[in-house]
Amino acid sequence: AVNNDKLVILELGCGVKVPAVRQESEEVLRDTAEKIKTTKGSKGSICLIRVNPKDAAIDIEGGDSLDTISISSTAASALQRIDYWLNVFAN
Repeated sequence: AVNNDKLVILELGCGVKVPAVRQESEEVLRDTAEKIKTTKGSKGSICLIRVNPKDAAIDIEGGDSLDTISISSTAASALQRIDYWLNVFAN
């Protein structure tokens, strides 16, 4: 995601009882965003999408400057909606 790549971290079903996965997703988001920001000429981007029916909130330090999407839904339902919209925009 450093040059012109677009990277998405899609986290499915990791509630607050699975903090290691949530923390890793957030760390990858922060580290990659910083690398993009400090690489001259970079137009890459990174976004964290967290899908969870109860714990979708993304509350991380520096969150205002990071691209994040919280989806309160089951993984299956969210993936079906994402697939639908990807097909709408592809046509």
